[in-house]
Amino acid sequence: MGVMKRMATARQMGGRVSRHTGTVIGQKMLDRKLKYLATHGGKKAARAGINAGLTPLVKAMRAAINATDASPALKRQARKTIGKRFAKAKFGATRGRYEAKAGFAVGKKKGRSVKGKSRGVGVGPANVHWFVLGTENRKHKATGQPTGRIANVLGGVTRWAYASAAAPMVLAARAKIAEVIEREALKTH
Repeated sequence: MGVMKRMATARQMGGRVSRHTGTVIGQKMLDRKLKYLATHGGKKAARAGINAGLTPLVKAMRAAINATDASPALKRQARKTIGKRFAKAKFGATRGRYEAKAGFAVGKKKGRSVKGKSRGVGVGPANVHWFVLGTENRKHKATGQPTGRIANVLGGVTRWAYASAAAPMVLAARAKIAEVIEREALKTH
């Protein structure tokens, strides 16, 4: 079974295996494909795998928010702010390297929607950290009026989500890497 599987793989990649001698015919094409997989295909598979591994974490974070004792409106708004991003770092010590992030206020930036002149915008990416980390007693800058404090009602969500999503993250990444490598191997180069 194992020999037949290897023979089928070599055939799919452009080479053929002789039944009589067991040698690979089409060695140059096979070498070219393997060289491509080593240089370009591996990087592409790794990027796709890491990106796919973030999806279970985002889902687990959204599920962990439902387990908190926050109000339904706050839960709904907080779930909307969770996202993921996988891109090259543009600044700092990691400039030029790939960065993978998942969490509150991560992902594509959306325009701020103001509903009225005197109203706030509610809970969004700009202020969701107040409910995750909590605040001390705060005061209004101009008048000095106390505005109160915010408890960390969403504290621990990230830790709970990561603990529950660790195994699914690895499985999703492995599956995506295998899929991309197979797809790249079947391309003609």
